[in-house]
Amino acid sequence: MKTKSCTAALILGACLGLFSGVLQAANNAGGAWTTMYKSGVLHQGDTGTSWRYGLYADIRYTDRLEGINQTTLLPGIGYRLNSRLSFWGGYTYFRSSVHEGTTYDEHRAFQQVSWNMVYWTDARQQSRTRLEQRFRDGRSGTDLRLRQQIRLDAQLPFNPDIKYILGDEVFFHVSDAWSSQGYGQNRFYTGFGWDYSNVTVEALYMHQHYRIHSLPDSANHLLVLNFKM
Repeated sequence: MKTKSCTAALILGACLGLFSGVLQAANNAGGAWTTMYKSGVLHQGDTGTSWRYGLYADIRYTDRLEGINQTTLLPGIGYRLNSRLSFWGGYTYFRSSVHEGTTYDEHRAFQQVSWNMVYWTDARQQSRTRLEQRFRDGRSGTDLRLRQQIRLDAQLPFNPDIKYILGDEVFFHVSDAWSSQGYGQNRFYTGFGWDYSNVTVEALYMHQHYRIHSLPDSANHLLVLNFKM
């Protein structure tokens, strides 16, 4: 238990270090995201299998909540190897409207490893590693991007249906087809989740720091509402 606690402390300390290091972004904006995630077991007749399905969608508002700036739709198929490890693959459709009124569509294929790293009596630590191949309309080449997320969920002692959430996700551009190679984005988030029947509602604060080639670093301070079914 001591080793596991030290591991969690080190990883979460790294998350906080990344967060404190990106607070110096030149441009800051506010906004809100609303997300929905539905997942379940694929069945063969009346019997469940190790195969899973997932469907994720979000709507993102930024720039003082003026309009829908970005939308995402992500269907995926996964295989659960055991209680700790699963493998996923799928497709992502992403649409973004930028300040000048230009809208672009992006298509991504992705492969993912989900790992339940550590279990405690009232908490768990998870890892998600995702590799994306990104294709954008009107732009040639394929951009490769690696995303690494670490998340801790801990039940509150006075109510096991409420959990505290702390996590961080870092984005790295593996290739430089149309993005600068190296660090691209960091998302630090914290908040609370509530379990209601078959739905989990999460209310989070997210600090999103991102780097764009030849432009000053920017950051968004976001309210995130997640609905998981």
